[in-house]
Amino acid sequence: MLRTRRIVKRFPGVKVSVPPAVVIATDIFEQFLAENNLSDFALHCDDDSEIQQRFLDSPLPVSLQENLRAFLEEVRYPIAVRSSSLLEDSQYQPFTGVYETFMLGNQQADSEARFNELCEAVKLVYEGQIAAMNTKALTSAAIAGLLKPLLQDVNMVSAPIVARERGIAVEETKRDAQSDYESLLTVTVVTERQERSIQGTVFADGRPRVVSIKGIRVDAEFGPSMLYITNLDKPGFIGRFATTLGDAGINIATFHVGRESPGGNAIALVEVDGPVPAEVVEQVKRIPNVQRVQPLRF
Repeated sequence: MLRTRRIVKRFPGVKVSVPPAVVIATDIFEQFLAENNLSDFALHCDDDSEIQQRFLDSPLPVSLQENLRAFLEEVRYPIAVRSSSLLEDSQYQPFTGVYETFMLGNQQADSEARFNELCEAVKLVYEGQIAAMNTKALTSAAIAGLLKPLLQDVNMVSAPIVARERGIAVEETKRDAQSDYESLLTVTVVTERQERSIQGTVFADGRPRVVSIKGIRVDAEFGPSMLYITNLDKPGFIGRFATTLGDAGINIATFHVGRESPGGNAIALVEVDGPVPAEVVEQVKRIPNVQRVQPLRF
């Protein structure tokens, strides 16, 4: 990347380099969980401090310990230990910043102290991975997304506090059940007037998808610019909608639809190449049987 992007030439007088890195693959992480019976315990324990202590008390796999000792024999400079997981480094980065980076001075004269410090950092990174698999980070992200249209400064850290201050009750429910998906997240919002829910999952490619809205099945990826449309399932809507956007010079990238029943309530999630002007949104609203049109930005 440094060569292809010509980053060095963009900052004359500044030395830009990539420090040496060692990768501990996921199979070692899984071995650590299996050897210490941590998976089921961590995913069902609600006490973060108890999870962390259990991880710290558990030994790393022998092969990893041997490799870490060999690594420390060659390295005497400071070390940064962090995760690089599917959740953190995927395209949409829903958990960027949730995981901690542990900075180690690696300067002690006692080699055993340096080794123990590195092992502890690795375990804490592992514990952070499990914490992200728990629902707390997901819940914070969901609350932040719900409040963001009204409060621009809200984030994953402040969202639960803001919700509590505004009298918004938040409940988490976890259950193991057979499903069409390996994991499924459902967010339900209940107000005095109505109840709305949306379900999503992450497929093997690491890309999140919406799979249900208001109980209507869909299969839609997220795009930078989208339109969310509710309408009655009547002939002619798709043709009129496509013509309206085409006449405005707006290209449709993806088009996902779902319906309750023939002729009943239907929804469409449409990805378009660029923002849709307000006047075009108004034209779409005037199409027969359209109930709601909401531009979305991700």
